[in-house]
Amino acid sequence: MRKLLTRFAHRRHILQFSLPRSGSTLVYNVLRELFPRHRIEKCHTLDRRNLESTIVATYRNPVDIVASLLLVSNGSVTDANIREQSILLNTQGIWDLLTIRNRSNMLLLRYEDFVDDFDVLFNGIESHFQIGVPHEKRQELSTKYNRKSVQAITERYDDFSQYDSKTHFHGRHISRFNGAPNFARQLLTDEQWNAVGRYFSLFMEQMNYSDAKAAD
Repeated sequence: MRKLLTRFAHRRHILQFSLPRSGSTLVYNVLRELFPRHRIEKCHTLDRRNLESTIVATYRNPVDIVASLLLVSNGSVTDANIREQSILLNTQGIWDLLTIRNRSNMLLLRYEDFVDDFDVLFNGIESHFQIGVPHEKRQELSTKYNRKSVQAITERYDDFSQYDSKTHFHGRHISRFNGAPNFARQLLTDEQWNAVGRYFSLFMEQMNYSDAKAAD
C-alpha cells in the first residue's frame, strides 16, 4: 500500500528543476496554471528522492547565466565577481542536469529555444504530458507571462530579495538586456567570456553550445 501511495504522490508531483536564470520562473508559472491539482516544486538542486516524479528542466548557456547572476546581484563586472557567480552556478545543479538529462520522465527545455517562442514550451508540455494546450490558453499565458508583463509585476520590487509570493518573480528579474540569448557578449570582455566558457566547457560541449564558442 505504501508503494502505491508513493507512486500516486509522484504522479501528482512535478519537479521543476532548472539552472538559475534559465527561464525557470516562467516555466514554473506555466506549469502551475496548466496543472492546478499538482504540486509544482521549483528547485535549482536535486533531491534524489524526487527523481521518480515527472521532471521539467530548463537550461541555458552558462556564460549568459553567470552574466545574468551578476546583474541580479547588482555586482560590477569584475573578474572577481564573475568568478564568484561561476562558483555559485557550479553548485546549482548544472552537473546534476548532465547526469539525468536522458531520463524518460524528464522534459528538457532549452532557454534559447523557448524564451522568444512560447509555442516551443507549450508543444513540449503537450508532447511530454500527453495533453492539449488550446490556442486560447496559449495566448492567455503568453500575454500574462511575457517579459513586458513580468516587468510590470516586478517593477515595485527594489532587488532580488523582494518578490511576489505567488509567482516567485523578484526584483531585477528582467535586466536591461531583456533576457536576450547571448547577451553576455555585450557585457563581458572576450577574456572574461573565455574564462567562464572554459570553466563550464564540459557542459557547453555536451549540451550543444558549440555555436557559442569563446572568441579566439
